[in-house]
Amino acid sequence: MRLSGIALLSLGLAPAAFASPAAVISTGPAIVEAAKSGDLARVRRILAQGGELHSATVNAKDKEGMTALMWAAQNGQAEIVDLLLEGGAYPDTQGPSGLTALMRAAYNDHPAIIADLVKHGAELEERSASSMTALGFAATGGSVLALEALAKAGADLNPRESDGRTPLWLAAQSGDANVVRALLKAGADLKIRDRYGRSALMGAAAAGHVDAMKLLVKAGADMKARTGDGRTALAFAATSGHADAVRWLLKEHGDPNERLADGASMLMLAAAQGRDGVVETLLKAGADVKARDKKGATALMYAAGQGRIEPLKLLLKAGADINAQESGGRGLTALMMSVRDGHLDAVQWLLTAGADLTRKGKDGRTALDIAKRFQALDIAAVLEAAAARGGSK
Repeated sequence: MRLSGIALLSLGLAPAAFASPAAVISTGPAIVEAAKSGDLARVRRILAQGGELHSATVNAKDKEGMTALMWAAQNGQAEIVDLLLEGGAYPDTQGPSGLTALMRAAYNDHPAIIADLVKHGAELEERSASSMTALGFAATGGSVLALEALAKAGADLNPRESDGRTPLWLAAQSGDANVVRALLKAGADLKIRDRYGRSALMGAAAAGHVDAMKLLVKAGADMKARTGDGRTALAFAATSGHADAVRWLLKEHGDPNERLADGASMLMLAAAQGRDGVVETLLKAGADVKARDKKGATALMYAAGQGRIEPLKLLLKAGADINAQESGGRGLTALMMSVRDGHLDAVQWLLTAGADLTRKGKDGRTALDIAKRFQALDIAAVLEAAAARGGSK
């Protein structure tokens, strides 16, 4: 797997950090140009010149900040890499975005070059500008052979970025099952969480990567583990709209009526975000359509408050009470919530489905009163027309 320019930027890297030789203007010292083009004979001739400036020559950088060793390591030129290292090239020099030759070899899956660099003293735990080690680059690059070589050399399998994510976490999130498998086999810790309390399993669930999830659970990942606000892997899959991931987690003994710390169920969260497929999956698995959160709101109210028509249809078909009122809070109905939050389409659909115009909240206001209070003139007009017809329909 190779990353796009956008993906590289998300890692704190400039696209030029892994540029190909053809993509970079030829403006560097002769030895850099020779290494970049893979000209072994020319590199050998330049090094053979020796002299007092030999060290400066072999470690010179081009205008992109790249040394000959970096280019050779990135492009898989093993003979040139060895020649440069024997000639005094510094293995840990950092180039664009703080990447070393080892990081470049790791990302591009060159295990033999990794071994040579390590033999010549390359630092396994050096960090890039984005706080990523060579093993992290191997993981994000989908470079399994490089990963195995680094693990064999003794690299830390669990280096954490500034946000706490490890290579396993990143591989799980990207859905690279091969890298996840390799890291688990090498002994990576699947219990480590990022700075937000999310595990690798949660990262995979949020991205909907079922294969990665299966590997993690088989290796012992805790499906019931929660973040500080009570979210599990199931919650991340549900709120992200990944019905397949939700279905698999439920099959693996997940609870369709799982709740967050505030009492919100997975059904409520999926309904609020318009995750139709997840709503349907949860209902089929036995999610309680009449359940309430700690404020007394139902899934139908969550959907209405966000103007989610399809979830409203699914919930009502499953037996939701269209005229239920919050048992806590202001005692609003689903209709009142749609009115309050300005969702005209949802208001019209709820009226058609039988919502009661005459219900009052704890403050004595009806849906029409709420529309007038918020100066929602278009919604008020629809409600008044419905009232003139003698009801909701």
